Amino acid sequence: GIYERWFEKLRESGRVYEDDGAWRFKFERKPVTMKDLVCGEVTIDYRNESNTPDMVIRRSDGSFVFHFVNVVDDIEMKLSHVIRGEDHLMNTPKHLQLFEALEQKPPTYAHIPLILNADGSKMSKRDQGAAVHEYEERGFLPSAVNNFIALLGWSPKDDDEIFSTPELVDRFSLESVNRSPSRFDWDKCQWLNQQHLMALSPAEFAAVAKPHITQSGLAVTEDYEAMAASVQEKVQTLTEVPEMIDFYLKLPPVDEEIMFKLRKNGDAPTQLGDLATHMENITDWVQAKESIALTAEAHGIKPGKLMFPLRVALSQRSGGPGLDEMLAILGKEESIRRIRILSEQLAGSTESQ
Repeated sequence: GIYERWFEKLRESGRVYEDDGAWRFKFERKPVTMKDLVCGEVTIDYRNESNTPDMVIRRSDGSFVFHFVNVVDDIEMKLSHVIRGEDHLMNTPKHLQLFEALEQKPPTYAHIPLILNADGSKMSKRDQGAAVHEYEERGFLPSAVNNFIALLGWSPKDDDEIFSTPELVDRFSLESVNRSPSRFDWDKCQWLNQQHLMALSPAEFAAVAKPHITQSGLAVTEDYEAMAASVQEKVQTLTEVPEMIDFYLKLPPVDEEIMFKLRKNGDAPTQLGDLATHMENITDWVQAKESIALTAEAHGIKPGKLMFPLRVALSQRSGGPGLDEMLAILGKEESIRRIRILSEQLAGSTESQ
């Protein structure tokens, strides 16, 4: 095999010897200096054998140890650069001795700082944000994750934070990587993802959100792209899209806390009923919001007073897409139907009090 062939080369050159069934690599007793693109010059002195004993590269069961396998893999893959965590920095002089013994040119090394959890503890593979599949499942764009990870160890020379992948390729340099560890900030990761989602065209956003829509069980209708666009600037991850547009397709129950707020206005049922009537008389639905001003004037209130009940009527929630977008997507007939439903619900609950 590959490892046997390179091991035989070390044995022929006298650089390994057997020790109690295992095989040790014989270090050259000299200082070894490496030039790291991030850490600068690092020197390990191998003249003191008690501090740097010859290392085992093959166990007594015949299996090869990481250090030897790592170097052979780098040679076979013809790597030009090895970029890895700073916790491997002290392994590199050992690897350089192996490269020299095997008469092979070593790659250029860059040891980057470790990523810590928010509390300063060392991140493990079980911690939030450590697994790549987690980002995909949670609805993060690859470009946003690249952006976030790059900023954990590297700082641009200006205040820019949002970079597309081509921009990162153009601007990133290992020489600008910080030496100190960075702390993982999940909120920052989500914010960056939101910025990348907002930068997409409506068609692109609808396309990347579609798998999450399908997975949620919602139907993809002819108005889907408009529905998705209506929440594009409000979501931080793609997994939020289904729950933010589901009201377009089915009218969910109103949250009791929201209903409690609406009941405080005893005139709300009448106001909503009149609003629906004004909307029925509109010939051009683009002008639907004019009905709000007419209804408000008739009741002697400011138009803003009708915005909240109208929003709840259309979506059954207090936040979400803009009123213009909801009215346009739901259309005249469905919008009026929903307004009358809430008006009747409020009228019934007011009478029962």
